[in-house]
Amino acid sequence: SGEGLVKVTGEVGAGKTMLCRMLLERLPSHVDAIFLPNPALSEDELLLTLADELKIQFHSERALQKIRLIEEMLIAKYAAGRQVVLLVDEAHAMPKGTLELIRLLSNLDSGHQKLLQIVLFGQLELDEILQQHELRALRERVSYSLDVPLFNTAEVGDYLACRLFAAG
Repeated sequence: SGEGLVKVTGEVGAGKTMLCRMLLERLPSHVDAIFLPNPALSEDELLLTLADELKIQFHSERALQKIRLIEEMLIAKYAAGRQVVLLVDEAHAMPKGTLELIRLLSNLDSGHQKLLQIVLFGQLELDEILQQHELRALRERVSYSLDVPLFNTAEVGDYLACRLFAAG
């Protein structure tokens, strides 16, 4: 919906990665998705990954210049009717500095809508990490938070039946 930052947490094996991949498959055609399956990236590595995905070439080593070029590309995409979504799997493994960069990127907006929708998928440790004092500004940016519950016994049977049917 263009609100900014969404957090999805759950226990190991609850289906967060499957949910992320299903989201990737079902996004509307006007959405450009950037998927980070392994977010243990430094701030600079994250900026370089975004640049690669957005087809941007950096001409400066300065982080602010890099963020500005990313913002310009996001503005151009917004003007063209495109929406960009960053999906981060295993977000609990992201270094604190990179999480702070996520916060900075979540600030980019058109005046009406966020230029970069960010969805963090992580284990329950992500909630603990976001409770740390130095990450309070990022915690405040979370627009929606979802906890993926584990299946109960009946749901496991239904899930297996559904998967077996899908597999043929």
